[in-house]
Amino acid sequence: MGLSEAARGGGGQEAKEHAGSQPTAAKDKTGGALETAKENAFGTAEATKEKAAQIAESGKERGQTGKDKVGGVLQQTGEQLKGEAQGATEAVKSAFGMGGEKKRV
Repeated sequence: MGLSEAARGGGGQEAKEHAGSQPTAAKDKTGGALETAKENAFGTAEATKEKAAQIAESGKERGQTGKDKVGGVLQQTGEQLKGEAQGATEAVKSAFGMGGEKKRV
């Protein structure tokens, strides 16, 4: 009679082999996708680490610059106060006759 081999079950072996290879192919695809995801995550983590290091260095440099500026301002202010204090001391000494040498005429 005219039943094909597939209809009689003769093609079953080929179908079984095809069906058996599908889970392996799926595992290969999943493993590849997982590996790609790991590589992307690692790359992203490295890029983030480098960016954080750059930001930290920039902050450090800015902090040092600010420290230098503040130090200069404080030194300048200290010198101004010292000058004013010396001027005030001379004014008080002069008011009480304790100032420098008096010239006798």
